Amino acid sequence: MNSEMQVKADQGSLETMAKQQEERALVLRDEVKELVVIDDESFAKVESIETAAKDTAKAREEYMAPFIQDAHSKHKKLTTIRNRMVNPYKELAKECRQKRIAYAEEQKRIAEAERRAAEEAARKAQEEARLAQAEKLEAEGNKEQADKVIDAPAAPAPVVPKRETAEVKGARTTWTAEIEDLGKLFETLSKNPPALNEDQTAKFLTIIKAHDMARAFKTNLSSIMPGLKSVKKIS
Repeated sequence: MNSEMQVKADQGSLETMAKQQEERALVLRDEVKELVVIDDESFAKVESIETAAKDTAKAREEYMAPFIQDAHSKHKKLTTIRNRMVNPYKELAKECRQKRIAYAEEQKRIAEAERRAAEEAARKAQEEARLAQAEKLEAEGNKEQADKVIDAPAAPAPVVPKRETAEVKGARTTWTAEIEDLGKLFETLSKNPPALNEDQTAKFLTIIKAHDMARAFKTNLSSIMPGLKSVKKIS
């Protein structure tokens, strides 16, 4: 049978041939198991079966080679066609997602900057109101009261809620930890904060499972573990 005829053989005939070869090999194997090499004649017989087995294996490999090569070529061609059909749309979707993520991150940055500016403006307004009250009391002759207003601890700055921003659907959100205040962190853990370089800091965060805590507690991490803060990343 030439190569072209071999390639055209259907899978059913190949399955039949494979079964026949398996059965033939089992018969020979049983024969070899029963054979005990005790003289030159039995030695020669085992050698003959070994040679025949090697030759048969080589012949069957050569017979199957065209089928395997044909299947490999077809798989390679189909994979290439599939990639040409699919990959451009995957790249397009990836580019769109990256644009949405960039927009969402920028909006969050702007919202955070606005919130901080609003809090600072509220703090300044609060301080100006306190000074104005002290000046009024002093102008009215109540210097002692005015001094008390000046010396009194400043009230906590008003907290401005964060502005809601767009969330990217389909994006993967991860939570990691960063050291916000190393002193507070080590005070919480051991009351003895050492100095750490960047590599030691990364290892330390891993050792104390800070990233696991960030994923579990998210924005509440700093209240659970003072000195740490959670960092939300979208990719």
